[in-house]
Amino acid sequence: MTPILKGALSLGRTFGRRLISVSSGWQRRRFTKKSR
Repeated sequence: MTPILKGALSLGRTFGRRLISVSSGWQRRRFTKKSR
């Protein structure tokens, strides 16, 4: 495996995790607003 490919893979993984956390946070906010 080339170092560039490895770096891109690790970057994509971290980005994906961040995106998932952000999307889950937005969903929680929407749910709380609807409940109120």
